[in-house]
Amino acid sequence: MIKNKEHTILIVEDDEVCFLYLSTLIGEHLVTGSTILYAKDGLEAVEICNRNDNVNLVFMDLKMPNMNGFEATKKIREFNPIVPIVAETGFSMNTDIEKALQAGCNEVITKPINKNTMFKVLSQYLSGQKDQEHLVKCEIR
Repeated sequence: MIKNKEHTILIVEDDEVCFLYLSTLIGEHLVTGSTILYAKDGLEAVEICNRNDNVNLVFMDLKMPNMNGFEATKKIREFNPIVPIVAETGFSMNTDIEKALQAGCNEVITKPINKNTMFKVLSQYLSGQKDQEHLVKCEIR
């Protein structure tokens, strides 16, 4: 469990089952009182980040309707260049990974996301120990 302080994490995911899975994994590692916000597409993500300067970490799905994760990341970076954005995708093609990093994501993890990877990402970004050049890739199962 990450005990340093209460955190606010935004999960951007158009699939509600994926959101529930991610929020459960995240909830297992956060201190009581932390907040998980939910956006169903990139447009909502940009709005939430624009209204909430206390977001500590964003998990951004890349393939979504209305506004995809690549565009949402670019827009968020226009007004918040420091919030960590971790792209999560079911596609592990090098072009998508590179495109996500160029859009401003700090890291790319592939679905399905396992507990160990989630804990590693949460602890590194929320404790301030993250090496910005590090790239985590999960196995696709």
